[in-house]
Amino acid sequence: MKKWKFLRWVQKEPQKKKTMETGDDHPLISVILPFFNAPFLKEAIESILTQTYPNYELILVDNGSTDESSEVADSYQDLPNVVLVREPMHGVVHAANKGIAVARGEFIARMDADDISIPNRLELQYEHLRRNADVDVVSGLVKYLGSSENEGFTHYVNWLNSILSKKEIYLNQFVEFPIANPSMMFRREIVAKYGAFSDGDFPEDYEFFLRLQSHGVAMEKVNTPILQWRDTPGRLTRTDSKYTNEAFFRIKARYLAQWLKANNPYF
Repeated sequence: MKKWKFLRWVQKEPQKKKTMETGDDHPLISVILPFFNAPFLKEAIESILTQTYPNYELILVDNGSTDESSEVADSYQDLPNVVLVREPMHGVVHAANKGIAVARGEFIARMDADDISIPNRLELQYEHLRRNADVDVVSGLVKYLGSSENEGFTHYVNWLNSILSKKEIYLNQFVEFPIANPSMMFRREIVAKYGAFSDGDFPEDYEFFLRLQSHGVAMEKVNTPILQWRDTPGRLTRTDSKYTNEAFFRIKARYLAQWLKANNPYF
């Protein structure tokens, strides 16, 4: 099978690449992988490059790394479906949105540099969205890669994996975030309608989720593991103040108030 060299930087026009499925000039799925000083980056990248579904591009957004992560990303830059974007460090929100802005796929998949995607993840999620035109966001079950002694996170993952259907996700939106952010795939058109990730003193993934829920965006999960989710002491959810319990409560209260105003006649 013929290969096309495809290296795209933000400052340059992309070379055209034929996709394996549609034969047009665009990949169907864009996987957005922001990273900053990521010791597990190679594992994360390899888990995407070995996917069973072929029609995708992997967008690596180097968010100002100061360790060997940049060199790891460099080693993949000549692959035909890898896009490498470099920028000064602006944070994960800016990096994720930069990846979305560069993406050409009809579907956007999120991926974190700590995690490992199951080999058929993209195939399962794409097929679910293809078969269910009323669903705009699809996730799946996650496997916890962390210490069994962290009972709180283990309990959260078990709860998260019990929430599958549109109804269950809707009913639990104000309990906790029922979707693992790096396991999401969504139709690109919802970003055009409702915006991308927002930056502020709140968890950007939960705010994005609640904003989509407030607009009636349907979300479901495939009932199988699609991601190995790594919990490390250096993960942003452990180190950044926007992911504290108080930050979650603030954004939850804001959207809950909106929901009550719209749905409770006595509010």
